[in-house]
Amino acid sequence: MENYIQCTYCKRFFSKYGIKNHIGMTHEKTIINKGNRTKGRTAWNKGLTKEMDKRILKQSFDISNTLKGKPSHPHTKESKQKLRY
Repeated sequence: MENYIQCTYCKRFFSKYGIKNHIGMTHEKTIINKGNRTKGRTAWNKGLTKEMDKRILKQSFDISNTLKGKPSHPHTKESKQKLRY
């Protein structure tokens, strides 16, 4: 295995780009797993409404204008009855 480097801890082989992340995440725990970086954080727009923030107002206006005139799929009378109960 020419282009691979062996991990000194577990003897597995990794590319020269992957060995640093492997050691940091698996053995030394110095690199934080970036897969869950939004866990535990609140969204930037939580609790904001279009009445209190101009960014939300612009976003709702843009979405409304984009969807105007587009065909929709209205419910039939039977499906409306099923949804009521």
